[in-house]
Amino acid sequence: MQYIELTEIDSTPMTAAFAEASFEEKVAGAVGVIKQQIMQGKRLVVACSFGKDSSVTLALTLMAMQELKAAGVVVPELHVMNSDTLLENPVVHTYSKGMIRSLKAFAKEENLPVRMWVCSPSLSNNYLVNIIGGRTIASMPGSSAKCQQQLKAVPLERTKRKIRALVKVELGEGFVESDLITLIGTRRVISSTRFMN
Repeated sequence: MQYIELTEIDSTPMTAAFAEASFEEKVAGAVGVIKQQIMQGKRLVVACSFGKDSSVTLALTLMAMQELKAAGVVVPELHVMNSDTLLENPVVHTYSKGMIRSLKAFAKEENLPVRMWVCSPSLSNNYLVNIIGGRTIASMPGSSAKCQQQLKAVPLERTKRKIRALVKVELGEGFVESDLITLIGTRRVISSTRFMN
């Protein structure tokens, strides 16, 4: 075994030039990873708000499905979850509904198996109903995130259980939890403008 005394190493800083991947290379890499998951028999769920991050994730997944279908691969159904809190700004709500219609039309046109799931809180778990009924108090910044749990997390988890049960029936006794993969879109770097908001 050879030992190197750290003081013997030249203290001149070394720079290494790493070429940043092009946009096309990044897209191809992401699509390749998604295709690999599909080829391994994984069932995909995309959690999509139709914001920038989740829309890119959905688009990459659809591209992967198109490429596999063009290569003659039978692609499994893609499950897309969208959260409708029932409290959205009307413009945002209308936008989401329009995007859902566009997704369904695209899937039909491309003959891609896509199932859309819209998740909403139940009446007994509706945040405003619970405030008016005295079952909870309003969340304030820096305090409980009860509203997020009731409006989004619980409905999304309930829907994911339904998807899991459906996939379990499709795959039979061979089903394992790792057969179901949820894809979410997050960015590596947040712009300073967004960070300040």
